[in-house]
Amino acid sequence: MIYVISSLVAILGRFIIGATFFIAGIGKIRNGKNKFLHSVLGYDLVPVSIATFVAHFLPILEILAGVMLVFGLLPQAVSVIAFNLLLVFAVTITVSLVREMDNDCGCFKHVIPVQWRLVYRNIFLMGLVLPIFALKGGALTINKLLAIQTSLSHPNSTIGLVVLASIWGIVLLIILLLHHLLPHRPKGAKQATPF
Repeated sequence: MIYVISSLVAILGRFIIGATFFIAGIGKIRNGKNKFLHSVLGYDLVPVSIATFVAHFLPILEILAGVMLVFGLLPQAVSVIAFNLLLVFAVTITVSLVREMDNDCGCFKHVIPVQWRLVYRNIFLMGLVLPIFALKGGALTINKLLAIQTSLSHPNSTIGLVVLASIWGIVLLIILLLHHLLPHRPKGAKQATPF
């Protein structure tokens, strides 16, 4: 019974995260690479060359990861990619908030200013990745239908789960502390100037 419930959570997580990535990637492509490039540059974290690379390839990666998660193709490997993308998103938004910047998060098609709820959304989605990784995507996956075995499907994947869960817990703790310790400011109160 516990496996059935856990498997359902993994399947639901695959669909939620997969759909989120797919919709985000499609939205970025529909808006055009220049709009997303402007959002990436708004974080003021990477040089233009890296921002251009990110603006070109991140939407494609999001779409591929989304489709692969929904259908359960290599779910453990793709869940690690999704976890790391969500980690990067949470950290970059947090850095922007700590620096008191009012930039567009670049998350979806519409302009959404960076805010703590986006950080918590990403951390929640990171938590949903854990059962996907642990249960190899749950019961309904293309991998299981085609009997595909991956190198992550061995007993050592327990170590991977412990590592992912530990990173998730540490990030959650750091974000909660930062959010609690930083002074809260009204929306639009201050915008940092780029270097």
